[in-house]
This record gives sequence, C-alpha cells and structure tokens, in this order.
Amino acid sequence: MEPIDTTEQLPDPQEVKFGRTAMRFGLYTGLILVAISLVMYLTGLSDPTNTSQRFISMAINILVFAGGMVLACRAHRDEELGGVMSFGRGFGVSMLVAIAASLISSVYSYIFLKFIDPEVMKKAMDLQMQQMESRGMTDEQIEQASKMMEIFSTPGFASLSAFIFSVIFALIVALIVAGIMQKRAI
Repeated sequence: MEPIDTTEQLPDPQEVKFGRTAMRFGLYTGLILVAISLVMYLTGLSDPTNTSQRFISMAINILVFAGGMVLACRAHRDEELGGVMSFGRGFGVSMLVAIAASLISSVYSYIFLKFIDPEVMKKAMDLQMQQMESRGMTDEQIEQASKMMEIFSTPGFASLSAFIFSVIFALIVALIVAGIMQKRAI
C-alpha cells in the first residue's frame, strides 16, 4: 500500500481495531518461541546450569519478541492505517503481541516443566545448592533456602513468573518498537 499524502484520506484510527493483527502476530511469535525452545532442548542447548546457553537463549527470545512486535506494527500501520501510526497505537499493538506470545510461551513452559523434563527444576536447584555451599553458608541456612526454593520451583510458579517477567520486559521493548515504528501524516 502506498503511503497516503493527506490526512483527509487516512482511515480514522478509532474505527480501525488492532486486536486481530496483534493477536495473529502474538500467536506467530509465541509459536516461534516454543519452536526455538524445543530445538534448543533437543540439541542440548538449553542446560539451565550453563550461563552462556541461558544468555544466548535470552538474546534469541528478545530478538523474536522485538521482531514479532515490529512486524505487527508494520502490518497494522501500512495495511490498516494507510501508513500512519501514533506512538500510543504502536505501543498497544506491541504489548498485545507480547502478552499473547508470553501466554503461549508460559503454557509451553508449564507443559515442559511438568511433563517433558521435570528434572530441569531439580538441576537448577542442585546448582543453587552448590553455589550456596561454595559461598560458605551453613547447613541450616542451606536447608532453609532449600525449603523456599521448593515452594517457588513448581512448574506453575515458574511459568507464572516467566509470564510476568516477559510482560514487564516487553514493556521496555514495546516502548522502543513503538518509538521506531510510529509515523506521522505528511
């Protein structure tokens, strides 16, 4: 679609809903995140005890999130709004993409931690125990910390935490994407 040169030809943003576009790209983004997670798991690149693998995984997730937001904003701006989009509209589209993708990714995380590889949480707890021992914590302190870790290391809590963290982090990414993707009428 060619950009529209006058504001008289632009569709009224109040009449153009962005939910369908944002949800579609949120679904795509969430499914891509799940596919990447599965590939990393099947290739042995998702060890929770390996810091560099966690960093690479996080970087890939950020890029996928940002890519989904950019594509959704571009589709909405260029195909539905005639090439013009406000910062607020871009932020709304980006956040809806992030919420949908985070929800899909969190459901997958729950299924993964509960049924596919429940030992992942145990490996992470064992690593934390070793780190506490190396810091010179007493057995009593380690035991107390272990009880707290058990409470917070359930698949449900881990998935909920991941969802909340993803949405909070997405706020930052959405602000950046909205700033880049906004376009005023000429």
